[in-house]
Amino acid sequence: RLVKINPKVSAYQVMLSEAYLLFERLEDAADTATKAIKLNALNPYAYYRLARVYYEIGMYREAVETLQKSVEMKPDAGEIYFYYGQSLYKMGNSPQAIVNLREAVRLMPDNTFALYTLGNALNDDARYEEALEPLRRAEKLTTNNVDIKSALSSALVESGNYDEGLKLLQEVDKLRPQNEIIQMLIKVAAARKKGVGEIEKVKQFVASNPNDAKAKMYLGDLYRYTGNIDEATKLKLEAFK
Repeated sequence: RLVKINPKVSAYQVMLSEAYLLFERLEDAADTATKAIKLNALNPYAYYRLARVYYEIGMYREAVETLQKSVEMKPDAGEIYFYYGQSLYKMGNSPQAIVNLREAVRLMPDNTFALYTLGNALNDDARYEEALEPLRRAEKLTTNNVDIKSALSSALVESGNYDEGLKLLQEVDKLRPQNEIIQMLIKVAAARKKGVGEIEKVKQFVASNPNDAKAKMYLGDLYRYTGNIDEATKLKLEAFK
């Protein structure tokens, strides 16, 4: 009704575009967002709504280009930074995605989805230690969210926190029973934990037997399995000398 009364007011077209987005009427959402931009080219939320449509249909580059305008006009809007980061992430630009997702979290510190998405992006960029903080915060804000617990458990295991990671994976297994991927991750985490203990024993043996190529090869395999690729490569090269 507001749009009918005020068809030439940009803000009302933006509101209508959001309503269309909620009901997944994406073509209508794009049309009304475009009208809003034409009515007021300085309305940051008009560009934001149009970018949301681009995002929903997988046009991430167009979403990024449109969101850049929104960010310039409204640099204190966490939701804009969130979709900016999400779109960059979908394009494969993890470093820039993380920068913008961090800003989204700064502006929306209790937004569970922003915290979870930042943690996921850090996990995918192999920055597991950094991923722990946002994912821990996200878990505290939710109850039994399997996706958040799974992401946090991955960050814990990959950063060497095997006991806590295993405990969390077991919680996930109860929430999502008979899930083959979760059960595989539990086995991998347990094996890595065991491997870390085994590493110390084999390191002592190699120190006492520096010319034992087989021991070095085995120690290299243990390092590789626990994620220390650099040390694994170094020992393999030494073993072949």
